[in-house]
Amino acid sequence: RQWMQLFELMKIMEKLFRQTLSQLMKQKMMVRE
Repeated sequence: RQWMQLFELMKIMEKLFRQTLSQLMKQKMMVRE
């Protein structure tokens, strides 16, 4: 069942990645203004 842990980890990583990406986009938008 080790691959299940890996799958959960990947989902968490993806969520963190999306959050970070959206924050970066917001910062870029703010810098433009």
